[in-house]
Amino acid sequence: MEKGIVTEARDITEHKRPEKALRESEERFRNVLESSLDMIYRLNLETGTYDYVSPSSRQVIGYSPEELTALGVERARALAHPDDIQRLDENVIQLVTQAPEQGIPQGIEYRFNHKELGYRWVSDTRSLIYDERNVPVAVVGNLRDITKRKRTEEELEKYQEHLQELVEERTAELSKANEQLKREITERRQAEKALRAKEEYFHALIENSQDAIVVLDRELKLRDASMSIERLMGYKLQELLRMSLFEFIHPDDLPNAAEAFTELVQNPGNIVRRELCYQHKDGSWHHVEAIGQNLLDDPVVSGIVVNFHDTTERKRAQEKLERLYESEMKLRQQLEEEMKKRAEFTRALAHELKTPLTPVVMSSQTLVSQLQEEPLLMLEPLLRLATNISRGASNLNSRIDELLDLARGEMGMLKLRTEPVEVLALLREVMDDVATVASNQGQSLVSRLPHSLPLISADRTRLRQIVLNLLNNAFKFTPHGGRITLRAKEDDGKLTIEIKDTGLGMSKEEQEQLFEPYHRVEHDRERLSGLGLGLALCKTLVELHGGRIWVQSGVGKGSTFSFSLPLQSSAGEQETLTLGEE
Repeated sequence: MEKGIVTEARDITEHKRPEKALRESEERFRNVLESSLDMIYRLNLETGTYDYVSPSSRQVIGYSPEELTALGVERARALAHPDDIQRLDENVIQLVTQAPEQGIPQGIEYRFNHKELGYRWVSDTRSLIYDERNVPVAVVGNLRDITKRKRTEEELEKYQEHLQELVEERTAELSKANEQLKREITERRQAEKALRAKEEYFHALIENSQDAIVVLDRELKLRDASMSIERLMGYKLQELLRMSLFEFIHPDDLPNAAEAFTELVQNPGNIVRRELCYQHKDGSWHHVEAIGQNLLDDPVVSGIVVNFHDTTERKRAQEKLERLYESEMKLRQQLEEEMKKRAEFTRALAHELKTPLTPVVMSSQTLVSQLQEEPLLMLEPLLRLATNISRGASNLNSRIDELLDLARGEMGMLKLRTEPVEVLALLREVMDDVATVASNQGQSLVSRLPHSLPLISADRTRLRQIVLNLLNNAFKFTPHGGRITLRAKEDDGKLTIEIKDTGLGMSKEEQEQLFEPYHRVEHDRERLSGLGLGLALCKTLVELHGGRIWVQSGVGKGSTFSFSLPLQSSAGEQETLTLGEE
């Protein structure tokens, strides 16, 4: 038997071609994505990280794909403008809660803090990616810089406001001109009465009038007219003398004109005013104010004198002003509806969160109480766990209460139950309650309260809530070893309470928005909890009491929060006040 090597060769060209085509297709697709001016990204919902970010992210938001991936979703979300974060969250909820068969992309416009250029307007269009079980696994988004478009829209809005001002100015000018016209007519009537016997003066008057003056006979045929009728009507005077004025009046105004002339004929000496629409010789329609007087019995005039004043420009300005007014009213109604919907949504959300949370709070508190009664060492981990659950549930419950109170305040439903309150006793009680908080954080809590303070009429629970919120705010922003001081004084018919800390302080820009809902200072956003509602709620409650709240601060100089309440008579029964009542 001969020995040797047997080889077999197989042509796999056809198998390799699809692989090559697939690689080329993927390469083309990647080139398209990386050449796009928009930023394309893919967010993995399972890991909560970015799977892909196109290179155009450097132009759109100032961050490279690597930088954005390193930032992570939460820190990237924090780069959105504070006023836009709530809308962003609502948009995400709407996206992830839609049915898979809908597959509708969700778009939103908001402001993003560009790494180098500051806040820029962007348009973000997102779509969900589903696996074979119709479970969303990723979000694919397209981010586009629309700052130029937004600025153009702002310029257009300013231009519209400018046009509105011009319309108002023109209306005022027309009103002034109209008043001037009335004075001229009055003067002319006086002249006509004094010189009715002089036909020559009458003809001179109508020839030099700015308006068109015509004289009609008993059959309402044109007998004479001033030369200005040619400018008003576009016809020569000789042409008009063979025609009836009714031939030029708009069909819709014919009944009104006929009624006016009938009234003139039947009531000698009466003056009748009408606004009519007539057709110029060139076919265009114009508006006039017609003022007629029956002088048929006057032996000198022996006719019906009608004065025509062109009001076309005034009519057009009035119609334009009415359209602008209707547009403004519609926009105002839409804005009021949107504000009402937002307040209703907040109230409903707080209610839905609080309903399942109540049994959690009560159960966790019961569990902590029972575990504290058990002396066994093995229960200590469970006690710590139960304590953490109870503390977290209580904090969440407080946040929901703040959210609900704020929603009630926005809808005018927040109520006070006023009664005589011993402020000094209340402040000392609050100081005792929070002393352990300051001690645990290595802070000094100092009382600078006077020996006595007058009674005030206030809601004791809400007043305590205001002071606690301001003290907790001071604890949050005062470092270890810092000092918080509580003061109170009576001055000029008001009671003033202030909480001073030695914390980081704030710039003037931060102070301007400090009492706005959901606002948090820059160094509070990453390391501290809360929704940014505490100070806004304090402001609402203080103002509901008829008082005022303010802050004095500087960067690196700490902050002093103060509020004042009016000193009212504490006598009388308990009273309930609602936001908006006086």
